[in-house]
Amino acid sequence: MDAALRPLFDAILDAPEDDQPRLALAARLTELGDPRGEHIRLACALAQLAIDDPARAALTERCARLPSFAFFEQVDRDFPHSYVVRRGFVEELACSGAAFVANAARLMRAAPIRVYDAGPIHGQGASLAACPALARLRRLRLRAPGDADRAAVLASPHLGALPELELALQLDGPPAVARLAAELRHLRGLRRLSTHYGTIGGRACAALGELARARGLEVLDVRSAAIPAAGVAQLRAILGEARVLPRPASRVSFRFGVLDLSGTSLSPAEIAAEIATGAYASAIRLVFGRNRLGDAGVAQLAACGQLPALTELDLHGADITDAGARALATTAVGLDHVAHVALGEVPRAGDGIGAQDETGVSDAAVDALARSPRLPGLRSITRTKTYRHGAGGADARDDREVTPIRHADGRVVESIVVHSLWP
Repeated sequence: MDAALRPLFDAILDAPEDDQPRLALAARLTELGDPRGEHIRLACALAQLAIDDPARAALTERCARLPSFAFFEQVDRDFPHSYVVRRGFVEELACSGAAFVANAARLMRAAPIRVYDAGPIHGQGASLAACPALARLRRLRLRAPGDADRAAVLASPHLGALPELELALQLDGPPAVARLAAELRHLRGLRRLSTHYGTIGGRACAALGELARARGLEVLDVRSAAIPAAGVAQLRAILGEARVLPRPASRVSFRFGVLDLSGTSLSPAEIAAEIATGAYASAIRLVFGRNRLGDAGVAQLAACGQLPALTELDLHGADITDAGARALATTAVGLDHVAHVALGEVPRAGDGIGAQDETGVSDAAVDALARSPRLPGLRSITRTKTYRHGAGGADARDDREVTPIRHADGRVVESIVVHSLWP
């Protein structure tokens, strides 16, 4: 490795949580024509994305094709180990306690290692506790140490500032929680405590919650513990829902860029409040199902400006009429990328044909929506015309009717009516 790059890498070691030193090294590598610069830059961008962000797939694929670092320079690793690369370099190391003591200082000169996953440390607690490299960690994971080894490690003078700790906990009551509190007393910087496939009995939950509150923990993670549901509720009551993992199940499904509100029974006001948080700015598809949003709800949704990435809006079953479609056409804010809109049923056209109530969107309202300057990316509008129980006679059919609506600039929006025989 070019010695001239070493100061740039040392800046990463000095500020391992900060992306800027990594991006500075990436920029210099790119200037030199080294594709590892692009890898670092994209890996940093990838780390900022939510796990279900639709942009992850393309970034991950591109990163996988690029040459990359793991360690900044070649280092001997002739001991059983594994590691995890994030933001362009090794950040997490798993190995035995003896291997960490013998190699951590050397490896930490070649990678910004911030997480240590301790393998077997039987009888090695005291030597591990004396290892100065522990002071550089953000997170320590002790999978299954004996009581003496765990107590020795947690008493280390090098762990006073450790913010995150994961332990295998076996807490059967208040006395066990009191022993845990004594072991944690040296960890003045602790902000997050996680369990590791342990057991937390119902009698221990209140004491554990009080310990977490007294220590000012920001997160208590009991997701992997065997713990009664009533115990989780007790922890939430003491600490608040935001500080206990798992948090209560969301009423909203948001995965892989799809915000699915179907079947949630949220009111229009609740839907508006949920979307107004800005938490779904990466959503590319919004599905309402039978959520009874109504015309006023559509107008509120259209004007919220919190869905800039949206490409598909499915209002099927949202109980809208011409008023909702026209509100979308006249008040849409930040929906420039919406290409496809589903509006549900056409208005009722006789017994058993079209909508079963007074909802439905007419051809005239579809035409207004198609020509709206507020939806410049719109390419298709879909409605359904259902013939129920043989209604419609010879006119009933099962196909698609497509009518092009042309703009003055030549752009075409397809008005699609899906004819459906039911049952």
